[in-house]
Amino acid sequence: MFNVGSGEKKLIGAAALCVVVVLFGTIAVSQPAQGSVILTYNSTPLSEAAGAIHDPFLGPGSVDYNGTTATMFDDVMVVALDPTYATWVIANVIVEITMEHSFIGDLTIKLESAVGTVVTLVNRPGSGGPDNGSNSGGAGYSANLIYDYPITYSDDPALPADPPLPSAEDIGLDGLGVSLASDDVVGQSNGDWYQPDKDTAAGEGLLSAFDGQLAWGDWTLYLADSAAFDDGHLRQWSLRIELVPIPEPATIVLLLCGGVMMTRHNGRRRRV
Repeated sequence: MFNVGSGEKKLIGAAALCVVVVLFGTIAVSQPAQGSVILTYNSTPLSEAAGAIHDPFLGPGSVDYNGTTATMFDDVMVVALDPTYATWVIANVIVEITMEHSFIGDLTIKLESAVGTVVTLVNRPGSGGPDNGSNSGGAGYSANLIYDYPITYSDDPALPADPPLPSAEDIGLDGLGVSLASDDVVGQSNGDWYQPDKDTAAGEGLLSAFDGQLAWGDWTLYLADSAAFDDGHLRQWSLRIELVPIPEPATIVLLLCGGVMMTRHNGRRRRV
């Protein structure tokens, strides 16, 4: 048996830890090793009848929103496999939604990725109420959405936004923080780019939750209305997906283990 000093024990332990991290850890992609590619997908445009988002309490045969995606209007878009980038993973997602609605504070919008992660883009902005379709917590902002002004949701840290993108919770406010009037249009009377904000909704609240996933498969946009008297229609939505390659396993092992062991070695004290 070899007699290993304390410094050598740390090195061996670090190397073992490296192997465990490589085998069982999750790789977070931050910067592309060989560049990246941006793919854009557009949903099939819907007619007003097909894209109708009704208010609740419509009587027999209607489904009232109760906070679950099963009770929301949904539209599925297929992100078909591109063999060139089959193993590349998501590094960023931006979603643009073209729709109309006569009361923005009634709306909850969610996006589900191909692997099943659900992100709430906006949840009854201005109301502060629970995400359960109960219409409690206040009315929310009264501004409108119209087809001519699509709204884009993004939390891309590289986006050159100065000042930073406003929260989707503030989508019904003007640049001075004042509520828009009921006949004002979001995107016309204020900005049209927002950072997702789940507010009181459960689950994920940023599009970065999709990072590291494969993009291929069915993506689903969910929309729901939590109050009576106002409704709307979805026309179309689009995804801008940035993909990056996963580094080769050998490269990951060398980078992780080499970096950890170098740190341990440099921090070891020499006895004299």
